Amino acid sequence: MSISHSDIQVYSQSRALENLINFSDFSCENDQLTNYLLNTAQKDENENIGKIFLFVYKKKVVGFITLAMSQLGRFEHQRLSNLTTTRDYVPGLLVGHIARHIEYKGKGIGTIMRDWVIKQALFLSKYTGCRIIILQAFDDSIVEIYKKWGFISVNDFEESGRRKMFIDLAWLENN
Repeated sequence: MSISHSDIQVYSQSRALENLINFSDFSCENDQLTNYLLNTAQKDENENIGKIFLFVYKKKVVGFITLAMSQLGRFEHQRLSNLTTTRDYVPGLLVGHIARHIEYKGKGIGTIMRDWVIKQALFLSKYTGCRIIILQAFDDSIVEIYKKWGFISVNDFEESGRRKMFIDLAWLENN
């Protein structure tokens, strides 16, 4: 059974706490992401490092995303160098973390979170410099999912175990 967009409520972490949304039982396939949400996310939120958004279905947190502003160098990929000739970088929205609750695998939560991020980035692009969405994939299976969604790998990213990827908002608006 798939979950629809209308079944999901999105809360900032602070608003979720105000509304007594409990996320202490959140668990995903990646223990580092689970531990991040349970132990570190609030500190990042307080220090304005990343803003955390919780995706809630029937009062249960089924996913979370962290967002921050970022940029990629225009020479990191041929498509980036075509986006600007006046700057050495292309501004974007960084998806710092994205995770879905393990019990909700295959229910469409990932797609709902992706669509929400795209909507947020398109909104931001109307008011501030935001031309791309940037993310980091931790394994090849995730890279393949993001590629199906239209993200492009930046091959010269040197941090071990991570693949930096991006998608152009102009492309998203036209498709």
